[in-house]
Amino acid sequence: MSKQINQIHNKIMTNVSLKGFTLVELMIVTFVIAILMAITLPAYQSYTRKAARAQAQQEILKLAEQLERHRVKNYTYQGFNPSFLYGQTGDMSQIKFPIGAEESRIKYVIDIRDLNNANLALTSDQARGLGWVIRAQSTDKLNYNLLMNSTGLRCATVSNIEFNNCGNGDTVETW
Repeated sequence: MSKQINQIHNKIMTNVSLKGFTLVELMIVTFVIAILMAITLPAYQSYTRKAARAQAQQEILKLAEQLERHRVKNYTYQGFNPSFLYGQTGDMSQIKFPIGAEESRIKYVIDIRDLNNANLALTSDQARGLGWVIRAQSTDKLNYNLLMNSTGLRCATVSNIEFNNCGNGDTVETW
């Protein structure tokens, strides 16, 4: 009887040891996953930044096209309000992009101003309306801020950007 019990015990112990992972195996797998995450996460973040920048550039170009259409119809940029593009009502001299995103998911804040006086929106009665400037400020400090105006200036920089120029430095580039 005791021989049969020993055989059953040995059989159970053999099956138990084959069904699990050792602590060393689990640590190795965890280490490999951590290395893969360390490699892929920065690449993924870079990809999402580039995608957000491309979307903001596309939005700026769409606004520039609409500004030119407004000028052709009205002989001035003054009074341009992009609210009709987004199904909004009221003054939209500032656009939070993507449209309709919650505060934490906003990627860019796009401002449309008078070229001669960047303190004035084109909807202002004091705006001269002879030119326009569009600035897109990224909410991500590592992403590019964008600037485009009616004279043909197009630039991008990681540092703060003003309405009249992109500043200077190594990170300024055209688009």
